[in-house]
Amino acid sequence: MKMNHVDVDIFIIHYKKLTERKQSILSQFKKYNISNYEFIEIDRDELHEHNTDIFDKKFGNALTAISLSHYFAYKKIIESYDNALIFEDDVILEDNFINILEKYLIELPSDYDVLF
Repeated sequence: MKMNHVDVDIFIIHYKKLTERKQSILSQFKKYNISNYEFIEIDRDELHEHNTDIFDKKFGNALTAISLSHYFAYKKIIESYDNALIFEDDVILEDNFINILEKYLIELPSDYDVLF
């Protein structure tokens, strides 16, 4: 997403089986002309494909998949991006989303690490 003062890439944590959520966020992105996003789709049914040793076994598959997806997003951001957002697939963007985000980003110190 290109704004006046900063570029922001977006990662969406998505559970593949919830196709209506994916369609919802895609329509919101279309509304705001957002095109620089990536879906991270590590599903609870596919955990055997990933190293989950860093997670407590009590988490269960759903929480482990979400946590691993966030971990993967943070790792990608650290390795390759100056600014990025992480959304879960049920996000609903405020009507004035881009202006609000830009306002917050402008107010951040140049050496910020994370904004929640």
